[in-house]
Amino acid sequence: MEMPIGKNTVLITSNTVTEIAGKDVVKLTCESTDHAADPIDVIIWLTDKSMGIARAQLKLCGFDIDAEEFETLVAEPSKLKGTEIPILVEDWNGQLRASIMLNPTPSKKRLQELQTGLRAVKKGGETPPADDSDLPF
Repeated sequence: MEMPIGKNTVLITSNTVTEIAGKDVVKLTCESTDHAADPIDVIIWLTDKSMGIARAQLKLCGFDIDAEEFETLVAEPSKLKGTEIPILVEDWNGQLRASIMLNPTPSKKRLQELQTGLRAVKKGGETPPADDSDLPF
């Protein structure tokens, strides 16, 4: 059975460092904690542009690059085993694709901003200028 589309919580069962389409990645094989589903691979891309995101994703997985050597992920395929992480599963060109959800819950400040904007619309007032820097597209 496939992992359902949407937010899921998974346990990492193994980690490897490999290449996909000529790009370096950390591949995490994960099992769902919420559903009886087949294991799914979660990919952390290690490109020049994605290093900041990769660092945050690895930290969420329990790997601190400042305290540990990266080669540990190669030498110890069970280094991250048992770590629970939130993922988002999407249908991408007919294939399921899973990614680690960073900041799955908005901060209190962001929740307050959202509330203010939503209330302003109800009251017929002007909404605050949109800060679209957090949009995924």
